[in-house]
Amino acid sequence: MRKALPVLLLSTALLAGCAVGPDYRAPALDLPDQWPEHVLLSDEARADWQQWWRQFEDPHLDALVARAVDDNLELRLQLARIQEARARLGLARAEQLPSVSAQAEAARERTPGTLSPFGESTDTTFSLAGVLDYELDLWGRLAREREASEALLEQSLFAHDAVRLNVIADVVATYFDLRSAQRQLRITEATVASREETYRLEQLRFDVGESDELALRQAQSELESTLAQLPAQRERVRVLEGALALLVGMSPAELMSELDYGDTELEAIALPEGVPSVLPSELLARRPDIRSAEAGLVAASAGIGVAEASRLPRLNLGGLLGTAAGDAGICSPRRLAPGGSPPR
Repeated sequence: MRKALPVLLLSTALLAGCAVGPDYRAPALDLPDQWPEHVLLSDEARADWQQWWRQFEDPHLDALVARAVDDNLELRLQLARIQEARARLGLARAEQLPSVSAQAEAARERTPGTLSPFGESTDTTFSLAGVLDYELDLWGRLAREREASEALLEQSLFAHDAVRLNVIADVVATYFDLRSAQRQLRITEATVASREETYRLEQLRFDVGESDELALRQAQSELESTLAQLPAQRERVRVLEGALALLVGMSPAELMSELDYGDTELEAIALPEGVPSVLPSELLARRPDIRSAEAGLVAASAGIGVAEASRLPRLNLGGLLGTAAGDAGICSPRRLAPGGSPPR
């Protein structure tokens, strides 16, 4: 029996190190081992690019991005999912540890004197017990659950970064589209004013006989053609203002009246410097949405191991430690005096 015990413990330890289910392996990509020197950034430059939209040096754009990030409901949802994933990871880690429970009881029982030859008695019992329970992870079920929980947490974190990046990119793109549409509208309005003056001069020349009707009609046609572009361009400006307002969590009227989004022109916006002309394809794998999808694959792969291990037997070790104490009190029977009244 003594020789069989070490063998049993050794076999249990070996089984505990086995985890069923496939291990996730990232696909091998044919990429260069090192990046070219002209695409490497210093630590300071890399920190500056964390807030890349500030490279345009437009305070109005910075204010819009800050408001959009702070008031976005989808980002708040992703933060709630991150908290949920962290709670699941905490539960998965706790399941790998022994569980301890305690129980305390107190009971009191009274026995009438008519049922006991010793008279009326009262028994009080106190008990305290502690239970230790531990599951041997023979097939790696608990390890796979922890692996899946860690991958789900990474997926939530990367999903939050992806949503935040998309919100910021939408705000920046819409902001520049709005500035471009406003510039086009100003150019068209200036062109209308110029062609109105041209048409007025041609009308004067035609009235005094210095110009023919063809030149007058050509000036009128150019004016009407330019005027026809104004409604569509004004509508585009209004649509982009509404889209920008929705991105920052406001109505278009609030954006126009309450929020100062400035009157910056495209010529005043600084172009970022230090952007490498050639980027390695490995940057694609750094996108948060791609990394979130990869973390989802890791969680799904670990979930296969959890499902396979759940079909196999489980081995739980338990221990019980307790104590109990009792206190018994016996009351002597009381004799009645003649007439049914107790003696004094």
